[in-house]
Amino acid sequence: MTYEAVFGIHSFDDSGLGSDLDINQFAINARYYLRPNNIRPYINAGIGQYRLNPGDNEFGMSAGIGFLYNLTDHWALDAAYNYHDINAPNLDPQFSILQLGLRYLF
Repeated sequence: MTYEAVFGIHSFDDSGLGSDLDINQFAINARYYLRPNNIRPYINAGIGQYRLNPGDNEFGMSAGIGFLYNLTDHWALDAAYNYHDINAPNLDPQFSILQLGLRYLF
């Protein structure tokens, strides 16, 4: 199992509030790899603080699945789907994202 700190910026047009919604995410995730080889599928989950604009700082969680494909000893391609649920009074935002990225492994 590995752990990671996550900072995310999420923007939504016309969120149902009559205006756009921007969310900054600061979270800690745990990632569990299902098999140790060149293509490494995983599941992950985390908790964190979500800053809603307009709105306040709220507690939330995320969970997802993905895979890490090792390109070299230090570089990898990371593809993931994550679901987010934020505990905000009068709003209760929930959203899903697809991510594709390049990772440097220390």
